[in-house]
Amino acid sequence: MKKIQFDYIKANNYKECSIDGAFGGITPSKKIQISLFSERSPIPKSITHELDEDGKLGKEIDRDTREAIIRNVEVTVYLNSAAAISLHNWLGKQIENAGITPIIKGKE
Repeated sequence: MKKIQFDYIKANNYKECSIDGAFGGITPSKKIQISLFSERSPIPKSITHELDEDGKLGKEIDRDTREAIIRNVEVTVYLNSAAAISLHNWLGKQIENAGITPIIKGKE
């Protein structure tokens, strides 16, 4: 029997992240573009506090914050048709193995 071994090596810029959703579409070269994002509440751009007579931090008196939910795009990937089908099949198998029941639109 012939065999082949694949070694998985992490790139220098490798990172792990939690993903809350995806956005994308089809590129002009017919690849599938997937931008994976995480969602969070906004971090204030700035906060202003009073200072007491001794220079100690007092109560907050102003806060400049975005009025939106932040979607931080962690990575964008481009898949050719073979890679997209492989990912589709792999995700389906992971969903099945986890015992998750997919929700099919129109059949909720």
